[in-house]
Amino acid sequence: MFSHMQELISQQDIKTVRPLSVRMIFEDNHNWNTFSLANKDILRDVEIKEVNKMMFCKDENRGFFNYHCEDCGTDLTVYFGCNSRICTNCGKNHTDKWAKSLEKALFNVLHRHTVLTIRDVLWTIVRANRFLHKVYRDN
Repeated sequence: MFSHMQELISQQDIKTVRPLSVRMIFEDNHNWNTFSLANKDILRDVEIKEVNKMMFCKDENRGFFNYHCEDCGTDLTVYFGCNSRICTNCGKNHTDKWAKSLEKALFNVLHRHTVLTIRDVLWTIVRANRFLHKVYRDN
């Protein structure tokens, strides 16, 4: 599945390889294209839109700012992000904002984060009935 990435990592020192991102996983071996074609009937428009935004995050075609320092003569180009929640870069900002708003809403006591899951056979039912996501989370 990740043959291209595994090959890159095995050929280079792990410290010289850029950090793995969601975008790299989606692009590797055309994973997103293959998945989206095979699952086009069940993918929602919002899911496709968010992935497409993430795939072009910080692309010069999305726009950018150029900065120039008068003192040292350094030029800096900052490309616009995608603001997608699934993006490794932009999603972090979204998560930080969510965490701050959640912090204000909670009591000032120690909290723990847990991840709950359900059996794989139930996911077919949950995916077919999106309202069950809320039911599952609220219980």
